[in-house]
Amino acid sequence: MKVYKSLLYGRENAIPSKVLAEALGFRSVRELQKAVELERAAGAVILSDPCGGGYYLSDDPEELRRFTRPL
Repeated sequence: MKVYKSLLYGRENAIPSKVLAEALGFRSVRELQKAVELERAAGAVILSDPCGGGYYLSDDPEELRRFTRPL
């Protein structure tokens, strides 16, 4: 859960993919995306801003429902 533990709560605190990938030592954004995919499959609820704002966490039940419904 390397990615999950590095994220902050709230869309306003989303960390851009490139910044997060570099901070966590991934070689590319694609490698970060694969790690996010694996963590999500393991049960982590990692949200992403559809407008390219990055990754973040949420404790808002409505936001979580909207995000997880399509998944």
